[in-house]
Amino acid sequence: MICLTPQRYQKRACAVFSKTRRAWGKLTNMHDDFPLLWADKTILGGSEALYHALRFTEHPALQQYVLDAPTPMQSKTRAYEHLEKTRDDWLLGGNVQAMHWCLEQKTAQYFDTLLAVMLASQDKPFVEYSSRDPFWGASKVAEGEIEGVNALGQLWDRTRLRILGHALKHPDSPFEPMALALPEPFLLEHAIS
Repeated sequence: MICLTPQRYQKRACAVFSKTRRAWGKLTNMHDDFPLLWADKTILGGSEALYHALRFTEHPALQQYVLDAPTPMQSKTRAYEHLEKTRDDWLLGGNVQAMHWCLEQKTAQYFDTLLAVMLASQDKPFVEYSSRDPFWGASKVAEGEIEGVNALGQLWDRTRLRILGHALKHPDSPFEPMALALPEPFLLEHAIS
């Protein structure tokens, strides 16, 4: 699905995002302008809250607690209070599958906004800058260079292909998110198809 080997990137050749109100900031999961609607419930924490809720598929009350947080950061904080209840396959690829599905949900609900971001990127690789998380992002290793797995950036690169393809082939129909590729995917006791 994604390359798990850390890659080195030249910042000037990439669409680097980290802060919600800066360039490419709409791609961060911490952006609070993208609440999501799922099963008639508004998730104020957006894709970040949805992602963290999916780590607790066997604990619907804990999922509700995470989803009820008023901001993406508070959703993350609530999830981190209960990491011991994380599903067993989370760090075996479940986290990446869940994140990809969350980005697809965000894309489906904010297609026009994200289409504009994708078009503006001119096919530059998306890279999340993070000084703390070399898995989801990349951090500075030299002047103008960052390195990391950049899993979030890679997932946005894949999603960009789907967004642009959909805009070309089906401009008048809604974007259909891909299915969640996790065994027993439940959110608030609802099976996710």
